[in-house]
Amino acid sequence: MNSLTCIIPIEPTTKVCRKCGIPQPLERFPFEKARQTHRGTCKACRAAESRALRSSAEHAERIREAERIRSKRRRPYILKWQREHPDNMLPGYRRRAARRKERLAAARLAAAQATPQLF
Repeated sequence: MNSLTCIIPIEPTTKVCRKCGIPQPLERFPFEKARQTHRGTCKACRAAESRALRSSAEHAERIREAERIRSKRRRPYILKWQREHPDNMLPGYRRRAARRKERLAAARLAAAQATPQLF
């Protein structure tokens, strides 16, 4: 063997999924740009794993809790923006106030018609 011979690494065309253990073509494994390599689990196994996770009750509770925390953290910034931009808030506020008035008037009218008039 010649000492000048350069060893060229050959890129594998298949990979074994570490979840299902089935050898598959590289196209079936997601590519991670940051690591410049394919993931260890195939797309089908990752999809099944994600489906199972999303359908669990504990995952739904974690999402709700994260949303509660996020909204608590964002609330001061939202209130500050609303104070700084009152003109943007007025149209929606007026629309909601008008609807509230209509609902109250309808409820009063329904209550007045439901109660018998004693004269």
